[in-house]
Amino acid sequence: MKQKKIIEHPYRWTIKELSEICDLTESYIYRLIREYRLTRAPDGKIDGLFPWQNMGKLTQIIPEPLKTEYIDFVRKVYHLPPPGQDVDE
Repeated sequence: MKQKKIIEHPYRWTIKELSEICDLTESYIYRLIREYRLTRAPDGKIDGLFPWQNMGKLTQIIPEPLKTEYIDFVRKVYHLPPPGQDVDE
Protein backbone atom coordinates (compact mmCIF):
# COMPACT_ATOMS: atom_id res chain seq x y z
CA MET A 1 0.00 0.00 0.00
CA LYS A 2 1.31 3.43 -0.94
CA GLN A 3 2.03 5.67 2.04
CA LYS A 4 0.75 9.26 1.87
CA LYS A 5 3.42 11.93 2.06
CA ILE A 6 3.25 13.93 5.29
CA ILE A 7 3.61 17.66 4.75
CA GLU A 8 5.75 19.12 7.51
CA HIS A 9 4.75 22.49 8.94
CA PRO A 10 4.93 24.13 12.38
CA TYR A 11 1.33 23.25 13.27
CA ARG A 12 1.73 19.50 13.80
CA TRP A 13 1.81 18.45 17.43
CA THR A 14 2.10 15.32 19.49
CA ILE A 15 -0.64 14.93 22.05
CA LYS A 16 1.76 15.90 24.82
CA GLU A 17 2.90 19.05 22.97
CA LEU A 18 -0.67 20.10 22.21
CA SER A 19 -1.77 19.57 25.81
CA GLU A 20 1.10 21.76 27.05
CA ILE A 21 0.44 24.50 24.48
CA CYS A 22 -3.29 24.59 25.23
CA ASP A 23 -2.90 24.06 28.98
CA LEU A 24 -5.19 21.02 28.79
CA THR A 25 -4.69 17.50 30.09
CA GLU A 26 -3.58 14.75 27.76
CA SER A 27 -6.69 12.78 28.72
CA TYR A 28 -8.87 15.65 27.46
CA ILE A 29 -7.03 15.61 24.10
CA TYR A 30 -7.52 11.82 23.90
CA ARG A 31 -11.23 12.34 24.66
CA LEU A 32 -11.48 14.79 21.75
CA ILE A 33 -9.91 12.12 19.53
CA ARG A 34 -12.27 9.41 20.78
CA GLU A 35 -15.27 11.66 20.16
CA TYR A 36 -14.03 12.36 16.60
CA ARG A 37 -13.45 16.06 17.27
CA LEU A 38 -9.73 15.75 16.52
CA THR A 39 -8.05 13.33 14.14
CA ARG A 40 -4.52 12.03 14.33
CA ALA A 41 -2.28 11.58 11.31
CA PRO A 42 -0.80 8.11 10.68
CA ASP A 43 2.34 9.15 12.57
CA GLY A 44 0.23 9.93 15.66
CA LYS A 45 0.47 13.72 15.50
CA ILE A 46 -2.42 16.18 15.45
CA ASP A 47 -2.17 18.00 12.13
CA GLY A 48 -3.45 21.56 11.94
CA LEU A 49 -4.14 21.44 8.20
CA PHE A 50 -5.25 17.94 7.25
CA PRO A 51 -7.93 16.82 7.79
CA TRP A 52 -9.65 20.18 7.66
CA GLN A 53 -12.00 19.20 10.49
CA ASN A 54 -9.13 19.66 12.95
CA MET A 55 -8.94 23.39 12.17
CA GLY A 56 -12.24 24.26 13.86
CA LYS A 57 -11.47 22.49 17.11
CA LEU A 58 -7.89 23.78 17.19
CA THR A 59 -9.04 27.39 16.84
CA GLN A 60 -11.22 26.79 19.90
CA ILE A 61 -8.50 25.36 22.14
CA ILE A 62 -5.27 27.10 21.04
CA PRO A 63 -4.53 30.20 23.14
CA GLU A 64 -3.70 33.65 21.79
CA PRO A 65 -1.30 34.80 20.23
CA LEU A 66 -0.62 31.34 18.73
CA LYS A 67 -4.23 31.18 17.54
CA THR A 68 -3.79 34.34 15.44
CA GLU A 69 -0.57 33.00 13.92
CA TYR A 70 -2.25 29.66 13.20
CA ILE A 71 -5.28 31.28 11.51
CA ASP A 72 -3.00 33.48 9.39
CA PHE A 73 -1.02 30.38 8.36
CA VAL A 74 -4.19 28.48 7.36
CA ARG A 75 -5.47 31.48 5.36
CA LYS A 76 -2.15 31.66 3.52
CA VAL A 77 -2.05 27.92 2.74
CA TYR A 78 -5.62 27.92 1.41
CA HIS A 79 -5.18 31.28 -0.40
CA LEU A 80 -7.95 32.95 1.59
CA PRO A 81 -8.27 36.74 1.85
CA PRO A 82 -7.85 38.55 5.17
CA PRO A 83 -10.88 38.59 7.48
CA GLY A 84 -13.59 40.99 6.37
CA GLN A 85 -12.73 40.79 2.68
CA ASP A 86 -14.97 38.89 0.32
CA VAL A 87 -13.33 36.16 -1.76
CA ASP A 88 -14.60 37.82 -4.96
CA GLU A 89 -13.04 41.23 -4.21
